[in-house]
Amino acid sequence: MKKRYITLLIVFLTLQSVDGLHSLENPEILFDEYHATWKPSILTDVLSDLENKGYNTSFSNEKISSSLLSGYDVLVLIIPFRYFHDDERAAVKEFVKNGGGLIIFGEHGGYMDQKDISNKINSISSIFGIEFNSDVVEDSEKNIEGITCHSVITSFKRHPVTEGVQTAGYICGCSLTLNSSATALAFGNSTTVADGKTGRDVVVLAVAEYGKGKVLAIGDTDFLGGANTPGYEDRDFLSFGDNRTFVMNMFQWVTPPMVDVEEAHQLAATGYTLFDQREYAQAKSAFESALGIYQQVNDTEKVAEMQSAITMCTTALDAEALYEEGMDFYEEGEHESAKNAFQESKDLYDEIGDTTGSGEAQDMMDTCSAALGADVTGEEEAEEMTGEGVEEEDRESESGASGIMDMLKENVLFVLGGVAVVIVIVLIAKWYAGKSKVEEVVQPPPPPELPLEPPSEESEALRVLKQRYAEGEITREEYERTKSILEES
Repeated sequence: MKKRYITLLIVFLTLQSVDGLHSLENPEILFDEYHATWKPSILTDVLSDLENKGYNTSFSNEKISSSLLSGYDVLVLIIPFRYFHDDERAAVKEFVKNGGGLIIFGEHGGYMDQKDISNKINSISSIFGIEFNSDVVEDSEKNIEGITCHSVITSFKRHPVTEGVQTAGYICGCSLTLNSSATALAFGNSTTVADGKTGRDVVVLAVAEYGKGKVLAIGDTDFLGGANTPGYEDRDFLSFGDNRTFVMNMFQWVTPPMVDVEEAHQLAATGYTLFDQREYAQAKSAFESALGIYQQVNDTEKVAEMQSAITMCTTALDAEALYEEGMDFYEEGEHESAKNAFQESKDLYDEIGDTTGSGEAQDMMDTCSAALGADVTGEEEAEEMTGEGVEEEDRESESGASGIMDMLKENVLFVLGGVAVVIVIVLIAKWYAGKSKVEEVVQPPPPPELPLEPPSEESEALRVLKQRYAEGEITREEYERTKSILEES
């Protein structure tokens, strides 16, 4: 097993056994009672609705600290009358930055001024670009039972917080002032006023996102009072218009995404198993999924661990890609390029401790080296053969030239010999021809036999003619012609 893999696995198992993470299947809400003007635990109707939605609610009567907030997902501040110390403000800021949700409920300016609340509540809200004003929101036309400060809000910006909300009761609340980092979601009507502001200039609800967390501020608390809330039995503002939906939307929006931390643990374990099996692409996917969950619950140690595991997977995938590149080069006969790719692959495998991959890359490097040696030997042999071939060709050329000369000589001699033979034959033929002529002259062939004629008296001239013909002195033609002449005479 790989050394680095073992180290990461040990760290993972150790952290898993000691971490304090909770599953967000049941989000945890902390209501601050230490700073609150009145105890939020009296909000029976709201608390019941939250529990029905799967929330766990708790109350704290101690100063805010990072350790206190570490086990919660949402912090609720209700018209605080106590000052927030610097370390408390820093803890709230860090809580939101790391993904926590914060809801701040205020009241109308007269009440907050009386209780010296404005500075205290704004010491927290201003961190996120929101300030509660020392005024009261009133509407002379859209109100509840003719009470002008019991305004009916009907102007909303489209947002998850305002989804399904068309009217909301705003019970003697203040307005808000925002900077660019915050967003207004609910406004006054055309007949709404607040300290010189009118209509949509009167902002009653705002939100902000800070770091990974979310903040919501609203200048009213009375609208949370329901039929089972002490002091609100006969008024039940929570049931007015869409207030109940409005409140649940507020909590749901600031709550971090619902995640299962156990699922993250399982994904991480699966990733390590796949990594050990050299299934790097699948391992990387598992680690990335686990990382997303750990980031949502702000577990910085697990986040760093998953990021390291993902980096190892990426390195392994790069090593695999280089190995495949080397194989392509090798198959194309480019042994030097193949060897370089295998070397880079081996280096990456060594970096993550993958001895199998490193060994395979080394084997291919050795194969490439052997092939390169064969290539060099082949080239040298080819060069030698080429040199020998040239020499042989030269020798053959010289030999050929010599042979041609010899052949020419032989052919000349042969021709001359042939000519001589022909001459001899011709001479012999001529000699024989001449001899024949001589023999023909000296010994002429006997004349052809003449037909027998009956004895008769013949002239002396005819007998002489016959004698001459017999002795070959005249030809047959001459003989016959002369004979014919003699006979006619």
